[in-house]
Formats: sequence, structure tokens, C-alpha cells
Amino acid sequence: AQGAGQSMESCILPKPIFILSDCTGESAARTVRAALNQFELCFNQKAPATIMVFRFIESEQKAHNIIQTAAKENALVVYTLVNPKTVAAVQTACKVYHVRYVDLWSTLLDQMEEHLQAVRSLVPMSSLNRRV
Repeated sequence: AQGAGQSMESCILPKPIFILSDCTGESAARTVRAALNQFELCFNQKAPATIMVFRFIESEQKAHNIIQTAAKENALVVYTLVNPKTVAAVQTACKVYHVRYVDLWSTLLDQMEEHLQAVRSLVPMSSLNRRV
């Protein structure tokens, strides 16, 4: 069965999705996998994409290089980054190379700052010395 308005020509696999994170990337990967469930009918399979997770991205140059690769592979870029400079570098590179991208954190963190009347730390969870 296909989704309404979907033709089989639009269901060509695999579609690459690059996940960039300044920590492990698990939050973003879980979110992407959950969203992919919405496309199971179209693709008639569980994971209609190839997910590549790039962890501990803290340099603007490293992010830029990943975006260049994403452009070559026609990948969607999804990221959870807290450093505004790294976020800006990813957004700029995506625009330069015409790569689709989704920022999972910025809008959420902006709204949380307003709601909590507090300022976020801008420190990746990987940099915090916390005991779990």
C-alpha cells in the first residue's frame, strides 16, 4: 500500500541521512528513526534510509567537511549542536552546497530559555562531568 498521492517512482532507496552531534548523536538518531516510521508504507520496509551518525562534532571545519560529503551523496543533514558557531557553520555550508538540513535543538532550546527564564549552558553533554 502507498500513502495518498505517492507514486512508486518517488520511493527510490536508500536515501542517506547524515546526523551531526556534539555528543553521541543518539537523541537525533532516535528522533530520525521515529520519523522514518511515517514512511514505512511508501517504502514497504522498516528503515527507508541509510543513517550515518557523526559524533562529537566540535570544530567548524569538521562540520564543513561533513556537509561537503553530504552534498556529494545528496544526503539530508539533521543535527543536534549547541555551539552557535558550529550551528552557523553547518547552516552556511548547507546553503552553499544546497543541502537540506534540520536543526533539532535550536528552536527547542530557544523556547525553553524563554519558558524557564534561564540561559542555556552552550556546553555539549559530552563536555560535562556528570554521573548518571
